[in-house]
Formats: sequence, structure tokens, C-alpha cells
Amino acid sequence: MDCPPTLGILAINALTAADAVLIPVATNYLSLRGLQLLLRSIQMTQAQINPDLQILGIVGTMYDRRVARHGEVLQELRRLFPPQGIRVFDSVIPRSVRFEEAAMTGQPVVGYAAHHAGADAYQQLMKEMIACYGHQTPDAD
Repeated sequence: MDCPPTLGILAINALTAADAVLIPVATNYLSLRGLQLLLRSIQMTQAQINPDLQILGIVGTMYDRRVARHGEVLQELRRLFPPQGIRVFDSVIPRSVRFEEAAMTGQPVVGYAAHHAGADAYQQLMKEMIACYGHQTPDAD
């Protein structure tokens, strides 16, 4: 279930119903701060409603290699979360207008622009997730 980047009732209901969560984090400072709030919500959901909820990992999104701060945020993600037992995927989703264009046509980016860097990044993420989890549940890792 894809949810908006808010911690409203829709996100809480999704966390309640889910087995696992993949956390996309835009590579900017505010998203990094918002991630802490999301992780607290996940912990509360695990403690009170859904103890089986697993965090698959974090993936950096909206990355622009030309912006130094984006690289710094990725480094912070990779420094802070693996020691807490939260995987930070190597795959990073770049910022691209192709995502908006694909959404306007009602297609996934891998169908709209199959050989674009954004589509390639999502395919790489899929391969990385399969390598990490295969067809197993996340806690069987």
C-alpha cells in the first residue's frame, strides 16, 4: 500500500494491515527529520497493534548527485540506521521528470521509460530486495 508522506490515519491503517514496510526517504534534510517521526509511529504500531510488522529497509529517493546535501543525507542514512538493525539499500532512486510524466499517462516508469535511469534504479532495487529477502518473510533473514 502506497501512502502519502504524512502520519495520518491512512498511514496508521496501512501499518496495521501490513506485514512489512519499505521506507522511501527523499534525500533532503527535512525528510531525514521526518523519518524519525515515522520510525516512532512504526514502533508504536508494533507495540500496540501489529507486533509482526517488519521494516524491510530504507531507500533514498529524489536523489540529485549534483546537490552535495543529497549525498550527505545518504551518508547519514547509511551511518545511522544499519547499527539500529535497519537496512539502507544500496539502490538510490534519482530525481527525474520521467516519474511525473509516467504518472500522468497512468503507467509505471518502467513501462513509460523502460531504459531511463529512474526505471533502472527501481529494477535494481527490486533485484536487491529479492537478493535480501527472496520469497521469505523479512524476519527469516
